[in-house]
Amino acid sequence: MKFFKTIITLSMVLAFFSCKENKAKTQKDSTESITTKSEELYVQEEFFFEKEINKKLGDNFFIKSFGILYGENENDYKLVFVLSDFATKTSVNQYSFGMQVFLPQEEREKLKLKKPYIDWNFNPDLESNRLINYISLDRKTTIRSIDSIRCYSYKRDKYEGAIGTFWVKGIEL
Repeated sequence: MKFFKTIITLSMVLAFFSCKENKAKTQKDSTESITTKSEELYVQEEFFFEKEINKKLGDNFFIKSFGILYGENENDYKLVFVLSDFATKTSVNQYSFGMQVFLPQEEREKLKLKKPYIDWNFNPDLESNRLINYISLDRKTTIRSIDSIRCYSYKRDKYEGAIGTFWVKGIEL
């Protein structure tokens, strides 16, 4: 956990200095942006929920940790999966990512769900800043409590079952 916080802190410091350099450049040439999308991710607030994972989900697809950031609006969240340093766009693009989000009874009743979970699936794209590789999912939801999330990867071109699985438990939004 300390290692993950150290990476985030270093990332924020680099993003800060990068912003200063880019800001000076932008004053000269207004067509350049101040920060990139990946740098903006770590300029925001710290994760309000984070968990160390250390789980292989496929060839060269290793999840180090999982975290959640608040989005711009009340019901917006960014789920972030920090990947290994050796992750490549090619290796990540081979997989789709699934999440079964298990909800407490009151949340299921509020959403009128018959099954105990909802599915959040996506095709991840590798994102990175100078220090870390990650994939992220932006999600808008009124859910405030999650019992657990079962995360898994599977081949993107043809589903042949889950390749790697891990669980995240006790999340309060």
